[in-house]
Amino acid sequence: MHAGYNHLTSTQLEAQKKHYESHLLEAKSRRETSKLKAVEKAVTSKIQDIRTKLEKLGEEKAALAEHNQTLIKNQDLMRKKVKEIEERKTVSLKSKDEKTHDLKEQIRDLEVFIKTQKKVAKMDDKDGVKGGTLLPVPLEPSTSAKKKKKTIRRRK
Repeated sequence: MHAGYNHLTSTQLEAQKKHYESHLLEAKSRRETSKLKAVEKAVTSKIQDIRTKLEKLGEEKAALAEHNQTLIKNQDLMRKKVKEIEERKTVSLKSKDEKTHDLKEQIRDLEVFIKTQKKVAKMDDKDGVKGGTLLPVPLEPSTSAKKKKKTIRRRK
């Protein structure tokens, strides 16, 4: 009987050992599966975050590209405006210089006219100078013919 109990006990122990080992394998398998699911979930979450960031960056890139194009157009317009302003400034300065030169000539002509009037007024009319004609004498040989004509017309 003792041998029967030993045999029964050993078979029971062996059965329990197999049962326990199968539970261990099953628990190990569940734990591995659980780890794999957690890793897969984390990876999926990371991938989704990266996709979301990528979409946002794509939208931002498109917005920046559009903004850049607008800035380039504005820059071209500003360059054209600056060029126009510089051209107008140059023309204005040239016109101002011409007017200044013309006014200086008029002042010179008036000074000569006034001096001549004073001299004629002081002179005796022995030689018949009062009532005579005064012809212009150019002071500057570089003066253009057009300006000489203006001077002649003013003195008459």
